[in-house]
Amino acid sequence: MEIRFAKKEDKPALMNLWGYCFTDGDAYIRWNFDHRYREEDTLVSVEQGEICGMVQLLPGRFWVDGRETEASFIEGLAVAPHWRSCGVASRLMQAAYEQMRLRGHSMSFLIPFSPAFYQKQGYGVCTWTKEVKLEMGSIRHYPAGGKWRIARMDDEKTACAMD
Repeated sequence: MEIRFAKKEDKPALMNLWGYCFTDGDAYIRWNFDHRYREEDTLVSVEQGEICGMVQLLPGRFWVDGRETEASFIEGLAVAPHWRSCGVASRLMQAAYEQMRLRGHSMSFLIPFSPAFYQKQGYGVCTWTKEVKLEMGSIRHYPAGGKWRIARMDDEKTACAMD
């Protein structure tokens, strides 16, 4: 099994793999691959000419203890169904760690598809999120300007507020 950076001709297959593995709609997948995807930040696993899996290493800057540091945001770890439980994801992650080391990235972040998988990779939970879904019709139009405040997460009635 070969692990290499993505090539231009891989993009349609990677978009299909993403669509199969994640619940994102077609519009988001197109946007993601048009605006965030870069071949030099995407590792692919290939066996006999077939793309078995992928992972993206999106570069970013994060602040830790008041200092800015370069890091990678791991996104889109995806493995084709018939290649699962064959070690593809673990090999992609090992290759990702090597690339992060070469880039001088001392840390990485991710949103896990499976916390148990990433625990085996040495990750732990550092924050929790709460997802709030709003219907477009429930969002009132607010005029430009004004004084805005961040709504508390336990505020069940609003996601943002204007005083």
